[in-house]
Amino acid sequence: YLDGRPISTCSEATGAEIDKQILSIISECHTNAKRLLTENKEKMEEISEYLFQTETITGEQFMEILKGENTENEDAELAQE
Repeated sequence: YLDGRPISTCSEATGAEIDKQILSIISECHTNAKRLLTENKEKMEEISEYLFQTETITGEQFMEILKGENTENEDAELAQE
């Protein structure tokens, strides 16, 4: 197993069922990912804009934007105005 040999240790029917289950899992994850991106489009745009301006982002800054908290960059922009 996993040594590069094209030998299966299960029947074709079992292999087909495994493939079917894997496809189902991947399809469900793809659907969930699309839903999350759609639901959070505004936040993703804010994160994109932040990255466009600063080129880097920390996990803390990412979470601040995601939670709707002011980031250091926003604070600096407010101070300049």
